[in-house]
Amino acid sequence: MTGAIIIRVPGDRDRGKASLLPTCLAKGLDPTAVRVAALTRTAGLRVIGIDILVKKEELQQSGGEVGEIGASRGGLGSGWIKCPVAGARKLAQTGKVALGWSTARVIAIPKRPVKCYKCLELGHVRATCVFTVDRGHL
Repeated sequence: MTGAIIIRVPGDRDRGKASLLPTCLAKGLDPTAVRVAALTRTAGLRVIGIDILVKKEELQQSGGEVGEIGASRGGLGSGWIKCPVAGARKLAQTGKVALGWSTARVIAIPKRPVKCYKCLELGHVRATCVFTVDRGHL
């Protein structure tokens, strides 16, 4: 969709070859013309029951990208973390994370299905849409 080229490394369970490939490509290619990045699958987690004294930086120590901590009922906060799937699975199985002097509950956010913004149906994207009706303006 974006014109990017994705190179898959087959049979690389521990991601050793896959992590070495971007560094080798970056050395051989012009960095102003080509952007080389290593992709990792991520998963979202909802963190509930965060103490009001916990800062966003403390939540970042648990790993991954962190959203804003918002207030919820009962005076405690809630937020989200986006991290690699392996770490997210471990955090979700544990069900809690230590933040400062308190602990907060961790719940896995279910993966959303792909949505077409032409016909507004689930399961495909606009580039592969076979419907003639355009509902994108609704």
